[in-house]
Amino acid sequence: MTSKATFQSIWEYEVQEDYQGDFIRAYGSNGLWVKLFSKCHGFIKTDLIQDVDHPNRFVTIDFWHSSSAFSAMKKVIGRQYEELDSNCEAYTVSENHIGFFSGK
Repeated sequence: MTSKATFQSIWEYEVQEDYQGDFIRAYGSNGLWVKLFSKCHGFIKTDLIQDVDHPNRFVTIDFWHSSSAFSAMKKVIGRQYEELDSNCEAYTVSENHIGFFSGK
């Protein structure tokens, strides 16, 4: 079995305790971000993981077929991306883009 290379965008969030449920509904594997990204060619999935020792700390990993698919996403849904990002700001204390990664 061969594995295709993928492109990932990884983010870290500190979530406000009162908004944890809203955050999970927006950023989870069936959340608002996945619904938006699913409109774009090359989107694979999003994983949401929660820190065991710090339950208000989360990491998202967005999987794309390639960096060009990720870049095209911003052109296709840029306005909706910015709107959803703005709507979700209330859920977090901080967000940090860890970086772009490639993997198999």
